[in-house]
Parts: sequence; structure tokens; C-alpha cells
Amino acid sequence: MRYMLLISMLFITGCPVAMDTEIYPLETVKCTHPDSPYEAVVNASIDDDQEWTGVRFSITQDENKWDTPLWESNDVPHTWDIRMQLYELNCLEEYTYEFSYMNNDG
Repeated sequence: MRYMLLISMLFITGCPVAMDTEIYPLETVKCTHPDSPYEAVVNASIDDDQEWTGVRFSITQDENKWDTPLWESNDVPHTWDIRMQLYELNCLEEYTYEFSYMNNDG
């Protein structure tokens, strides 16, 4: 019994802890209707450990599609964000979004 306990403890201490490492890029999208049910405010941001030359964000709902570049933060390195005010986007209905990353290679 002690042998099994010792092996179990060695196995657990030898395994990397998944919570200690973050998986990049960290993508965040928040959709709200602060002023009107007909106008959505979308905040999109990424935090990454790599240098990008550009990051684009697109959001689609039904036949509507919006696409824009994100702005690189001057205060926080490797952080990009954008705030969009979109008419005809309903945050309460299904929508899809995508981030596109550009590097020096194209």
C-alpha cells in the first residue's frame, strides 16, 4: 500500500500542471446592447505571446458580415483590441466570429 502511495505521489508531482500555462492567443468577444436593442456594441480583443503585424476580426449574423482590423495596444504588449458599434446585430441571437492573424511572412 505504501509503495502504491509513493508511486502515485511521484506520478502526480512529475506531471505538469495545466493551470500554470496559458494557451495563446487568448481571444475575448463581448456583445452588448447598452443603448438600444437595434445597436450592438462589440468589444473584441486578443492577448498573445507572439508578435503579429496585424490582426483582423470578423463577425457574421445571417446575411450581415462586418470585418475590421484590431488596434495594437500602446500600453500592453502583444494585446490587440477594437470596439465596434453595429446596427442590425442582435447579441441575443446566434452569431459567429473569427480572428485572422498576419505575420511578416504574409
